[in-house]
Amino acid sequence: MKRQIKGKTPQNSSLPPRSQHPHARPQLPRRKSKKRRGGQAGHEKHERALIPTNECDEVETVKVTVPSHCRHQLGRQKHGSRPPRMRC
Repeated sequence: MKRQIKGKTPQNSSLPPRSQHPHARPQLPRRKSKKRRGGQAGHEKHERALIPTNECDEVETVKVTVPSHCRHQLGRQKHGSRPPRMRC
């Protein structure tokens, strides 16, 4: 007798009963796409056009000192020609 196990459910594991909606339809396995992730080759780039500086009311130069995603301090470091990798 062969049994197919379709993953962990409250019936076949220690998951709490509320983790699966009683009326939820079973999810079908995703088919693998022939396309690569990201932008497709040959696809035209779409960008928002910048306003010329002469049409702006105010132009301000901002120098980033801390990356927004990890709050790690940037700056000059004495580590040779290549700075160390930042792990955030």
